[in-house]
Amino acid sequence: MIIKPKIIFSFIAIFISIFFIFNGLNFRSGINKTDVKAAVTDNVAGYAWSENIGWISFNSVNCDANNDGKSEGAVGCPAAGTNMVAYGVNLNTDNTLSGYAWSENIGWISFNPAAVIGCPAGTCQPRYNSGTGEFLGWARALANGGGWDGWISLNCLNGGVCATSNYKVSKTGSNFIGYAWGGDVAGWIKFNPAFGGVYLANAPPVAANLSITPPTVTALCTSGAAYGFQWTFSDSGDTESKFQLQIDNDSNFLTPTVDRTFSGLTNADGSVNTQSVLLTSAADAPSADKLSYNTTYYWRVQVWDSSEAFSGWITPAAPLFTTPIHMYPTADYICSPSTTSCPVNHSQFEPISFTDRSICYDNNNNSTPCASRSWSFGDGSPLSTLSNPKHTYTAQGNFALGFTMTDPGGFTCTKNSSINIGVASPKWKEVIPK
Repeated sequence: MIIKPKIIFSFIAIFISIFFIFNGLNFRSGINKTDVKAAVTDNVAGYAWSENIGWISFNSVNCDANNDGKSEGAVGCPAAGTNMVAYGVNLNTDNTLSGYAWSENIGWISFNPAAVIGCPAGTCQPRYNSGTGEFLGWARALANGGGWDGWISLNCLNGGVCATSNYKVSKTGSNFIGYAWGGDVAGWIKFNPAFGGVYLANAPPVAANLSITPPTVTALCTSGAAYGFQWTFSDSGDTESKFQLQIDNDSNFLTPTVDRTFSGLTNADGSVNTQSVLLTSAADAPSADKLSYNTTYYWRVQVWDSSEAFSGWITPAAPLFTTPIHMYPTADYICSPSTTSCPVNHSQFEPISFTDRSICYDNNNNSTPCASRSWSFGDGSPLSTLSNPKHTYTAQGNFALGFTMTDPGGFTCTKNSSINIGVASPKWKEVIPK
């Protein structure tokens, strides 16, 4: 349980006299409406409470819910109709805090990196530790004149040790809880008072369950082999409005091989996004939006919700994948007597010639002699390993043909079809009439 120190009420009179209004003018040298981050892009809202300085607003939407630039007169806000600048605090995708909160008695409180340089102890940049659920670091009140320090500590661990005052700001679900300490001026700042409370107004969406489906051997043996990329959109309150997929052989993604953005979406929470990316063919030079053979790639995605919050780049647990070293063979053949294909009718006892037209590839995807082949004629006869065998069927019926081709690298492809064997052609001989 947190024991609050004695409140020094004399400070209240001093700082209430410093009253700032939201009129777009400078509240402190160098701080004006152009410096304050727009609330529409920030995701922390609500109020914290200090018995020394009163309410601290974390987002202008607390006073300007319709974002028209004028206060609506809520508790802790300027009078209704007062012009306001847009401001807010943001929990970023890298778990740092940034932006501005506002106290009408001490002005702007900054969470930005530049403002907290030179903090009293520990790491200055305010940030969230998702492992412990606690915030660390410092915020700084910018109207820090009159000899006070203006520093606000989010965790007693900022000084390395929590001694008599074991305070901290934590997050449970979307709600911020606990106390920060603002020295003699701000004193204890409670993040979850009975009225108000600081909360994550629009938690960023998440892309979860990132996975790859590599092409099957069947697909690799035919044209159109592709990799499939999947992830699940997760957001508790909004739909998915946009996503972006990038794939590159450089982990920095400076010039992505694949860079796809789809917007105007209305995907519900839990929707699975899928994208298919083709492998280049031997005749296809490596090109944008296709993958090359014998290449290791990185991939990542980011998603946006309908409130324009976004996840930032999310990489899978296994961010690398490598494409096959070269193209798989193309298994193909024709039969004769036939000028088309093997399934046409052939006659019993008619010798049929099978001609191999397969193509195999080397590591540069140039054609190269195939290593081996196997023919299955479907009538129980032995397999043939010849390049261009001949076979005679002695029975009628429909027989399954199987042809398997293996390249020098051990890649194997199969072509399956069938052949129809009909009644044997009648034998005849010419007889001289008597």
